[in-house]
Amino acid sequence: MNKPTYNILVASADIQLSKNLNSDLTDTGFKVVAATDGIEALYIAEKSQASVVILDCDIPKIPASDVAVLIKKIPRLKNAYVFFLHPRDYSFELNGIVNEYMEKPVNEKKLASKIKTIAKSSGIKSILASQLKKIIGDLTVDRDAYMVYYKGNEFLLPRKEFELIYLLASRPEKVFTREEIFKHIWHKEITPKEGRTIDVHIRKLRSKISENLITTIKGIGYRMVK
Repeated sequence: MNKPTYNILVASADIQLSKNLNSDLTDTGFKVVAATDGIEALYIAEKSQASVVILDCDIPKIPASDVAVLIKKIPRLKNAYVFFLHPRDYSFELNGIVNEYMEKPVNEKKLASKIKTIAKSSGIKSILASQLKKIIGDLTVDRDAYMVYYKGNEFLLPRKEFELIYLLASRPEKVFTREEIFKHIWHKEITPKEGRTIDVHIRKLRSKISENLITTIKGIGYRMVK
């Protein structure tokens, strides 16, 4: 079995920082993903389900301090470990949001070593493992294995169907609109014709797994049954 990959987001204009960290962490089960501004950081953090977020205080478009706060408001990222990179004279405090401050310029090898140590001591990997596996009643959606299990049966689904059921299972209390679903899975704005594509995928999931798995909220969208 391949070693699972755990994502580290580096939000910085310093592309070399991302490359160096990726090189230092290649064989440890971590993968480095990069963002160069605050908007991109929020999008990639959620999409990649980053377990570690490294924020450079100088990123443009959205202040890094705001990005840190917004990341922690995303349910699947609330346990992410956040490093904040800052110059010596930086004074803004993000207590309860930022886990650790590091002064710039950053020593990449020291940072990589810290990430490895934290992963062992505070359970970053176990936190992400729980994010990768959603369990709701008799349903288990395992992103690492890319499998769905329901009442003792296992299902290997096509990619879009899996992404759809994983999205719904990620927040079973939430009603996802068709627009939200399409943006999360197809990564673009929905058109009236494409809205029917979602309905087709929902019907397939119900027929393959259970008719009672997903609730339709008329005129709005869909919600996972708890």
